[in-house]
Amino acid sequence: MRSGLDSLVLTGSGMPNGPALYFQGTNQPGLGVAFGDGLRCTVGTIVRLGIKTNVGGTSSFPSGSDPKLSVAGNVTTPRTHTYQCWYRDSAAFCTAATFNLTNGLSVTWSN
Repeated sequence: MRSGLDSLVLTGSGMPNGPALYFQGTNQPGLGVAFGDGLRCTVGTIVRLGIKTNVGGTSSFPSGSDPKLSVAGNVTTPRTHTYQCWYRDSAAFCTAATFNLTNGLSVTWSN
């Protein structure tokens, strides 16, 4: 994906309605690290891209007047970044934690 010219939109679904934080990292931790009721697959230098409100269990970043993903994440050199969304989830699953994460996504950016 070419940074600056990108049209990539991150979409999280299957989440409860409420706030969701989209974030970017510089490394992948192999199979993920246990975090809340899920696995954190985005590590390294973390950039908080933005908070969106889930409606109907879904939200996306960027949307509306948000900058392009590469601009929001300050992607200026070719490299791979990982993306994930962190959200509140008060339902009891594997742990007593009240938050969970979407699946991670790995994107290789180029100039």
